[in-house]
Amino acid sequence: DKERETQNIYEELGRTRDQRDAMKKDADFMCQEAIRLMTQVEKLNKRVEKLDDELMLKDGQLSILLGVLQSSNE
Repeated sequence: DKERETQNIYEELGRTRDQRDAMKKDADFMCQEAIRLMTQVEKLNKRVEKLDDELMLKDGQLSILLGVLQSSNE
């Protein structure tokens, strides 16, 4: 009876260790994935900022051209 109970405890301990190892593996993967995604977000934010700057430049150029056209029509 005690031997069977001890055996059950060891079996449960083995399953618990396996679950712990699997959860650690999943956590490590998720951590790496989070780092990869944060890096990607940072790159995309820099790209958006660059495009924003380009848009402002083009907008300024269009305003100048529009001003020239309007003054030449007067």
